[in-house]
Amino acid sequence: MHKAETSFWQEVAATANPDWDIRLGPAIGSDMRGLASMNVYTYSVHVASGWSFAGALGETEFNRLIEVTASSSLPLSAIKDSCAAAIKRCMKLKMGAHSAEGTELLGMTIMSLAGTRTLDLVRERYKSVAGHWITIFYETKSGAMLTRPAFYPQHGQSLMSPDDLNQMVRTIIMTDMHPAGTAIQATLKSCGGAEVCEMFR
Repeated sequence: MHKAETSFWQEVAATANPDWDIRLGPAIGSDMRGLASMNVYTYSVHVASGWSFAGALGETEFNRLIEVTASSSLPLSAIKDSCAAAIKRCMKLKMGAHSAEGTELLGMTIMSLAGTRTLDLVRERYKSVAGHWITIFYETKSGAMLTRPAFYPQHGQSLMSPDDLNQMVRTIIMTDMHPAGTAIQATLKSCGGAEVCEMFR
């Protein structure tokens, strides 16, 4: 695609998502029909620092990444460890949407959903993975990194605003930290608890 056309569609995507630093990937840049098919939105949120990264792709690409992961010999724990390493690398290097590290984080975050109960429930209930996927990264006081996925089926046809994302993350954290909350609460407790930045308290 001509550079001017790519720049135009880059601006269209940025206008639709004004609160995020937007970069179109090479597949979208070569075929703008892909822009309209992006209906899966992903968010990686590091609870201890408040750092977040967002991405968007189509259902076909999302499912392809899940299938590749499911058919690989890598255990889910190793994939989650790689995902945790990816977010640490992006934070340390201050990498954003325009970086190879950011693209890696997007892919690893999606791959970490393979085999999770959350993904199974979403497919069973909604028959589709279209929607907003939030992966929360809890950094425990013992140094371990735990991932916690959540899904919201409807929240507009673009990335949610950082403010809306932060509010949803606060709600998830409150649930996870409650004594009668999710199963992850017991895991966090056994690791000495998790660091939570002020914006999520």
